[in-house]
Amino acid sequence: MTNSLLNLALGLVVRKQCEPVDIKDSEVDNVLLSNFSIFTDRDIVLLNLAFVTILKIIFFPFNSTKSSWLFTNLTYNMLTLSLFHFNFGKLFNIDRDSTLDHLTIWEQLVQTKQFNYSILSLTLTPVIMFLLSLKFSNYERNEYWLLVALVVVGLAQKLKCMDRVRLFGVYLI
Repeated sequence: MTNSLLNLALGLVVRKQCEPVDIKDSEVDNVLLSNFSIFTDRDIVLLNLAFVTILKIIFFPFNSTKSSWLFTNLTYNMLTLSLFHFNFGKLFNIDRDSTLDHLTIWEQLVQTKQFNYSILSLTLTPVIMFLLSLKFSNYERNEYWLLVALVVVGLAQKLKCMDRVRLFGVYLI
């Protein structure tokens, strides 16, 4: 009884894209390289650090150190979730007829093999922000559980098993 309810609940929440798209690897590589041709590995790492710094500068004057790190962490995780995991296709493509329309920006980054340090940087940033936020919150219990939830959201979306998984059936092709 409980197994069937659990399977039903998981079936409603997590839907895997079942239909693989037949694309040659060379086509995907060519399109991916044209999609990220304006960026290098160093650029993405520096943009990530600049983004965290700008968020910290925005939230610092209005809040205490504890709450400014908490808001920075929350904003960073939600914006990267929406940027990398809810955007499909090319970033700067007006015509929506591309071979990458079924891939998120994160899945495209992982497939390029050109951005290993960028992927490492984008994966480690939520962990580092979690540790900084935890230190400045003086290890309080309520903030701890909120920060754990944020780091789980920040890292779960980047796991290999989450490739082509669409939560709640959103953007299911």
